[in-house]
Parts: sequence; C-alpha cells; structure tokens
Amino acid sequence: MDEMEQNLVLEVRQLFAGYEEKRRGKTAKMGVLNGVDFIIHAGERVGLVGESGCGKSTLAKCIFGMVTPQSGEVIHHTTAPQMVFQDPFTALNPAHTIRWTLEEPLRVQGIPKAERETRVLEMLEKIELTEDILDRKPDTLSGGQRQRVSIGAALMQRPQFILADEPVSALDVTIQAQILKLLEDLGEELNLSILFISHDLNVVSQLCHRVLVMEHGHIVEQGTVAQVFDHPQHPYTKQLLAVE
Repeated sequence: MDEMEQNLVLEVRQLFAGYEEKRRGKTAKMGVLNGVDFIIHAGERVGLVGESGCGKSTLAKCIFGMVTPQSGEVIHHTTAPQMVFQDPFTALNPAHTIRWTLEEPLRVQGIPKAERETRVLEMLEKIELTEDILDRKPDTLSGGQRQRVSIGAALMQRPQFILADEPVSALDVTIQAQILKLLEDLGEELNLSILFISHDLNVVSQLCHRVLVMEHGHIVEQGTVAQVFDHPQHPYTKQLLAVE
C-alpha cells in the first residue's frame, strides 16, 4: 500500500440527508443525499460534478456540520478543514482590511502579533499578491484578487483539507485559469487535499486527479479524470460530457 492509500483526510460513509416539505397539509421528507460514499487521500484533488439540485451543496454543508445528516457519517482525519466559497465578495467582510482578514484566523488562535505579521507576508507570497493590498478593503480589489485573498484566508491555519465550492464560476476565463493554476500549485506545495465542487467539467479536468459524478443525491460514477472523462460508464456521465 502506497503513502496516498494509507493517509486519508476525509471519509464520507453512506450519507443520507434531506429536508421536510409541507404538501397538502402533510409533512413529507424529501431526500437530497442518498447513500453518498467516498474517501479523499492526502494531497489528492477530487472534483465533484453534477447539475444544479443534485445535492452538491447539501453534501458540502454536511461535511462542515452545517446540515445534520439523517444517517451515515463524515469522518475528518485532519484538523481545521476550511472552505472557499463561490463569491469572494460576499465571503470577505467588507468592513475590514485584507490585513485583518488574513490575520483574524491567527488572532483567534492566540498567535502573537509578530508571528501573525510574518505568516501574513508568507501567505501573500503564496497567493501571489503584493503588500500594498493589505490596508485595502475587498471592494477595492478585482474579482481575481478577492478570490486569492479568500484562498489565503482559508489557508492561514494551515489546513490539510479544503472544500472549494464553485470557486471560479464567477470569474472570467482568463482569471479562472490563473486561480486554477494557483490551487494546483498550492496543492502540490502544501500537500493539500481539495474537494472541488463544480458544474464545469473542463475546469475539473484541469485541476483534479479524480472525479465523483453526482445525480439525484447518488454518486453514480467515480474514478480518475482520465477514466471517467475518456471512458464514461454511466448514462448520466455520458450525458454531462455530451453537453460539455
């Protein structure tokens, strides 16, 4: 067994989740996740694809404890997992500077100011931004700069696992490519595991090692990007690829 097989960062086991809906005066339970099952290894970048409404966002919320599943379990083998959101503008506090945003996770941990400042400068270098942005607020930055700050803020506590929920869908194609390259480089440099949620199969093919295909709350196919994209087995996967 190689190192990647030994080192798990996340296990999702037979996850069922849903919500209640009122119908004709009666409460009906609506399933969203129906037995979702997968693992992520250390340093692995895994794409989760599927059409809107298939359960991707509910799964993300279950992984971070924002939704309690009806059954099954989410097992984190690392501490302080983090999330990068689709819209960096709403994810960043508009009232605070970029310096505050990057320092705050460390301040909460009680890390001394001198070390906080050092780590902020180190992170700026990693996310390829310059010191002049530190005293600016989010509304003065471009969309690409804001997403770089969001990624940097997520990495300040040095997590081994992040979940990126459609992190490039709000950006134009050129900036998308830059952010994807940044995530790839950070993944390699930090041995970072990433669950990358997207509806864009082309984006997933650029970044990820493996892909999970979700339809109606089920993982209907999974494998390496080459296996799934070049030799799809499930009709739904074939349909998604045909649309692309």
